[in-house]
Amino acid sequence: MVRPIVSVIALLALIVGVNGCQTARQVVRQQDGGIIAIPSNTNAWPYHHRQNAEQLMAQQCPNGYIIEREEEVVTGTVTNDSRSTDKKFLKSKNPYIDGGVIETERNTSTTSQTKEWQITYRAK
Repeated sequence: MVRPIVSVIALLALIVGVNGCQTARQVVRQQDGGIIAIPSNTNAWPYHHRQNAEQLMAQQCPNGYIIEREEEVVTGTVTNDSRSTDKKFLKSKNPYIDGGVIETERNTSTTSQTKEWQITYRAK
């Protein structure tokens, strides 16, 4: 019984580890540098975005690199729509007559920006 649980935990750790390595991506690649994008400028477990970005820069610039600029960049927008209906059942004084229902409908739309952290770098 313990062995399947250990296998599941190992599989989940492998999936998280593999997905964590895919968080940094090359946005611009030039001969002597480029721009790396990561979802956020963090090294928190399990993703290690900053560490993955540094690995990509080191691969392209094995003799070292210089970070010229870092900034948060707006990449688009996301809109979430939600709808809810509240029903209030009214009581009638007469037990044989239905009191009716009052329905209140709410529609909400929220738009937010999607962002990423971009690191501009060049070889030393």
